[in-house]
Amino acid sequence: MSWYAAILILPLMVAIPVWYVDRVKEMERPQYIVDAYFERHKTILELPGGQIVDLDTVKNIAKELNEFGVILEEGKGLNYSGIDSIVDNKVEYHRIVVPRGGEYNLKLADGTDVWMFADSEIRFPTRFKGNKREVYLEGEAYFDVHHDPVHPFYVKTKSLDVKVLGTSFNVKAYRNASIVETSLVEGVVSVKDNVLRPDMQATYHEESGDFSYRKIKGENYRLRKEQMFVFEEERLDDILQEMARWYDFEVFYRNPEMAEKRFGFKLEKYEHVDSLLKILELTGEVKFEMNGKTLIVKGVG
Repeated sequence: MSWYAAILILPLMVAIPVWYVDRVKEMERPQYIVDAYFERHKTILELPGGQIVDLDTVKNIAKELNEFGVILEEGKGLNYSGIDSIVDNKVEYHRIVVPRGGEYNLKLADGTDVWMFADSEIRFPTRFKGNKREVYLEGEAYFDVHHDPVHPFYVKTKSLDVKVLGTSFNVKAYRNASIVETSLVEGVVSVKDNVLRPDMQATYHEESGDFSYRKIKGENYRLRKEQMFVFEEERLDDILQEMARWYDFEVFYRNPEMAEKRFGFKLEKYEHVDSLLKILELTGEVKFEMNGKTLIVKGVG
């Protein structure tokens, strides 16, 4: 049985927390990432030579970045698309590291937009040269790739490359996971010569070298870059692991079988974790207990 349906049949109960999230957005967004985690763990930019810059203080080197054609867009992140206005043709690599609890948006030199999610990093050239565009991803990111059929775009992960010409898609390739997941929203992508069409997801299983496929709602992945948690028919463990990367906790199951139950919901990421857990508990299938930074998952009955 799908527990996604169980949540949908509780519209009045679900509507209340969703309405509350909207009201929070209008008034004052909870500062969880500042209060709980980001005072010690910040999104960083690594420059050539190993120089590390906290991106919330990147204004301190804005002049230096501007000399390389990099612009700091207020509220949006770094923009490398003006770099070709610089006469120097030197290609350097920058790396952005987003910790647990964070997100970051940047625009690459070709105009491609990248939304980085929690516990992820991307290494990319300050300008693209040659017959292809390549970036290196560990973790998860959503890409809106600038169309250029002459210069295909590659997202290189720990175990495979995703090739596109110009499209919108999501790639998940975390270090401690044994899969690489590619979810297509618009356009066409190729993963090891397997062509995906919109609303398709390909999962590469590293141990076996096999692929599995499923139909998805691509729009759900687009919403992720708008600071939303969106899950549909997802395993409880996949849901909780993603939430753990945002709210910085560990997951412990009293009954390991609970990890395989499936749920679905949509809420803003900045809502406090307690509200999300309460929505899952409304199904009557799971109970939670937070002990410090450990989330204990308990069955019902």
